Amino acid sequence: CLLKPAVKETTRPLDVKLHSDVRAAERAEFDQA
Repeated sequence: CLLKPAVKETTRPLDVKLHSDVRAAERAEFDQA
């Protein structure tokens, strides 16, 4: 994923929350699948 390096380079609360939201979305899709 391209988000992991971006999050490590810029440890901003917004980026972290965005990354968390993406992870949550992926997890939700995985649970439904």
